[in-house]
Amino acid sequence: MLDIQKEFLRRGVLRGGVFVLLPDDAIELVRRCKEVGIEILGADAFRITDKNTQPDMANDLRTPVPRETCWSLATAHLEKYIGSGFFFEVVCHEPHRKIDPTLRR
Repeated sequence: MLDIQKEFLRRGVLRGGVFVLLPDDAIELVRRCKEVGIEILGADAFRITDKNTQPDMANDLRTPVPRETCWSLATAHLEKYIGSGFFFEVVCHEPHRKIDPTLRR
């Protein structure tokens, strides 16, 4: 988990080592990333129930995106899923930062 994602721990769910947020909160994470210059590489969709965490690649945002537009494209994609019940892992690129190994599973 990246440092920027730790700011959103109380809003999200950590399942199987994957930190996911509802679209509204994922949009806030994207906005926060933009504020500090962290690039968004994509957003992976998940359906989550009490017993299962199911990736849903058909609803992912995973395209090569120019840095200048990554935040607006991620926000527009996530806005389409508000109220849908999907959760998203926002894939961030935080250069020169190490992933916190204590939060991996």
